[in-house]
Amino acid sequence: MAALTRLAPQGGPDATRGGLTALFLALLAAGCAMLRPAELEVLSGQHVVLGKVDVAQLDASVIIVDVVRVDGGFALQFYVGRGPAEFALALPPGRYLIPSIRIAEQRITLPDQPTRPISVTFDVGDEPAVCIGTLRLATTVGTRVDAAVIDEYAPTVAALRRLYSNIPTAVSRALMRAT
Repeated sequence: MAALTRLAPQGGPDATRGGLTALFLALLAAGCAMLRPAELEVLSGQHVVLGKVDVAQLDASVIIVDVVRVDGGFALQFYVGRGPAEFALALPPGRYLIPSIRIAEQRITLPDQPTRPISVTFDVGDEPAVCIGTLRLATTVGTRVDAAVIDEYAPTVAALRRLYSNIPTAVSRALMRAT
């Protein structure tokens, strides 16, 4: 009958505990590195724009927000899911319009659900960073969307500072305007 032999790591049980401790510390360090704030990409001539979109009262789980500079020189879009969602954008100075939102599913626009017009403007001035407030969207009669702007400066800036490491120290306040 063959004898079973247990193979032990060299150095005995203390070496095994030391190895596990080292592995645990390495995993912990890697995890902490992933939790550090990211850096927002801000190109030369751009300024940081902070805000939030709240779609909790909207009949959509995901939307695409269209943002265009009034002079047509710059445009972008970003996605927002259910509930409050802070955003940080890098935009060149100018007056901007959010002309519409689009209903989306898993970041894909649905062809059978049209664009919902809204009319919200905001300005990006010479300050390095600006907080434009919270855009609260709500479905009213049929597919009509009402937009309201709420000043939630302190919690918005604090939440985005936890996400991005390079938000300037001074953040001015220049709220969006629903027109």
